[in-house]
Amino acid sequence: DKHLVVKDHTEGALYDEVGGPVFSPDSRRLAYKAKRDSKWFIVCEGEEGHGYEAVGDPVFSPDSSHLAYPSRRGNEHFVVYDGKEQAAYDSVDGLVFSSDGRHLAYAAKRGDRWRIVCDEREGGEYAQALHIGEGPG
Repeated sequence: DKHLVVKDHTEGALYDEVGGPVFSPDSRRLAYKAKRDSKWFIVCEGEEGHGYEAVGDPVFSPDSSHLAYPSRRGNEHFVVYDGKEQAAYDSVDGLVFSSDGRHLAYAAKRGDRWRIVCDEREGGEYAQALHIGEGPG
């Protein structure tokens, strides 16, 4: 069985699996997870992103201009922000944008220590961090 997403009466590409369609806050953009040939990627407005072993749910900024999602390649977990891979960690969790959409923050684990990453800058290290969401498999 193949799966597809239909937006405004237009059929998207066929995939092995599709999950989590999300509209941007202004309802103009649509993003979702898709799997083809054992690779997962995010599709936004019909454009496929880079393929990974796993991706988490896409998150739009409140102003709808930015898109971020957690991804995994092997043991490396990282956030993809507007198509650009951020630093790799052992785990990432809880992506959240500031209310004006200008800043992205998330929890990241390296070894047994967590830190909060905001705009690609790491904060202090902690034994635990508040988890807001789930990262990819």
